[in-house]
Amino acid sequence: MNWTSRGEFLVPATLREFAGLEKDVVLTGNLNRIEVWSKEKWAENSNYDDMDSIAEGMQEMGIVI
Repeated sequence: MNWTSRGEFLVPATLREFAGLEKDVVLTGNLNRIEVWSKEKWAENSNYDDMDSIAEGMQEMGIVI
């Protein structure tokens, strides 16, 4: 990735096309990396029904939200 002088990063066109990045994106943290998703693809793939149980599991791992 290329960083701009304003601290932004540029995603190459081939990766934007592959990921379907057009306008709105979602940034997610996953262990030691950050993922960039198109908002539409994120909505399709993140249909978590029980956020309370997910939060409990995170607390058991020492992650407090």
